[in-house]
Amino acid sequence: MWLLRKNSEIVGSKLITSFVRHPRGLTRLVLTLERLLVERAIAAWPDSYLTHSIIIRLWVTLALPHPKTFLKRRRIAAIRREWLLKRITHPAATRQMEKVLANLGVDHSNIESMLILRRLLGSSGLFSASAGLAQGYLKGPSLLSYQNSSGTEGTWLAQLAIGTGDKGAATEILEDQMGAKSMKVDPVIVRYLTLWREGIPALAQPAVVVGPSECNLDDLPPLFADAPLHQVLIPTGTSKKTITESINPRVDSVYSNGITNRWLSTLPLAERELILVHAKTIRVKRIEEWMSDDRRYQATFPIKQLYISGIPNMVPLMVVDLLLRGFGPLYVTGATFFLGPVPYRSGQRRIHSAGSVTTDRFGSRGAEFERCRAISGHDQIMNLAIIRNLFLEGLVTGDQGFTASLSMEIDDYLRQLDKTYGEPRR
Repeated sequence: MWLLRKNSEIVGSKLITSFVRHPRGLTRLVLTLERLLVERAIAAWPDSYLTHSIIIRLWVTLALPHPKTFLKRRRIAAIRREWLLKRITHPAATRQMEKVLANLGVDHSNIESMLILRRLLGSSGLFSASAGLAQGYLKGPSLLSYQNSSGTEGTWLAQLAIGTGDKGAATEILEDQMGAKSMKVDPVIVRYLTLWREGIPALAQPAVVVGPSECNLDDLPPLFADAPLHQVLIPTGTSKKTITESINPRVDSVYSNGITNRWLSTLPLAERELILVHAKTIRVKRIEEWMSDDRRYQATFPIKQLYISGIPNMVPLMVVDLLLRGFGPLYVTGATFFLGPVPYRSGQRRIHSAGSVTTDRFGSRGAEFERCRAISGHDQIMNLAIIRNLFLEGLVTGDQGFTASLSMEIDDYLRQLDKTYGEPRR
C-alpha cells in the first residue's frame, strides 16, 4: 500500500512539473485532469477502495504547485476517508470539512475546480459541508468582469449567470448577443435567457409536467385542468401496477432517459408498443438506431448547454424543453428534487434492466452512496437554479412539494439531502 501511494505521488509530481514548463493551456489541462480523476474515483467506490484511494491521491497531488491548496486537499481527502471507512460520524465529518473549506478562497478564478470538489463531497454524502462552495462564487465583482480559460467566455459567463440567478448579468449577455458583438453564446442558452427576461410568449399553451414522485392530477388549478400532460417515463417493477398502467391515458408526450431507453431497446417490439401505447410523442436526448422507424420519437433540445456543472435531471429537462417548444406556463407535480419520504412513487420507481434489482422509494438498489453519487453527478444546485429562475418569473409553478423545494435556501436544501441520503449512506 505504501509503495502504491508513493508511486502515485511521484507520477503526480512529474505531471505537474511538465505542466509548469509549458504554462500555455495549463489551467484547462489541470481542470480536465481533476474532473477525470474525480469521476474515476467516484466510480471506483465502493467496489475497489484501493483504486479509489490511489486516484484521490493523484487528485491531491495535482495541487502541488500551490502548497496551501495542496495541504487543504490532503486534509479534505483524509476527512473524507475517515467518514467513508466509518471511523467518524457524519456530523463530525461535516464539521471538520466545513472548517477546512471555510478559508479555501472560493472566487471566480477557481470556480470550476470548486465545482469538481463539490461533486466529490456530495458523492460521499457530505452535501451540506459543500455549502460554501455552492455560494462562494456569488461574491465579488460583476460576473462579466471575469473570463474562463476555455476560450468560450460567452457561454461560460451565461452558464455562471444562470447558476447564480444573476438576471442582470444574463440580460447584459443577451443584449450583447442581440448587438452581434464579441461574445458567442450557444443558441439554446440565448433562448433560455430570452424566456428568463421576457416571460411566456403570448400564444404559449399551458401544460402539466408529471414527475416520478407522489403527484395529484385530480386537483389541478383551473388553468391546467384540461392542459396536455407530459410525463417522465421510468421503468417500474416494484408494484402490481405495470409501467403501461402508470402512464396517464391522456398523456401527450413522455420523456425517456438513457437508462429507460436501454431497457426499452431490450424488449420485443410488441411489448414495447404495449408500454408506449398512450404516448403520442416520445422525447429522448438522442435518437438511436432502433428508434428510427417510429416517428413518435423526437430529440429534446440540448439542455445540457445551460449547465456549468452537472447534467439535467428529467423534470428540469422537460420543463426547459417544453418552454422552448412554446408551452407555458407549466404546472409541475411529482417532483421534489429528491426531497421527502417518497422521491419515487410505487408506480414510477427505477429499474436498470429487465433483470436488475428493483429500487426502493429513494431510487436505490442498496449500494452504499448510490444515490449520493447520482445526485452529485447531476449537480442538484444547478438543476434547482435553472428551474428557480423560471419559477420566480412565473413561467413554471407546481404542487406543494415542487414549490417548497424551489423556495428553500441552498443551505437548508443541502442539509435535507444530508438527512435523506448522506447520513444513511444511501
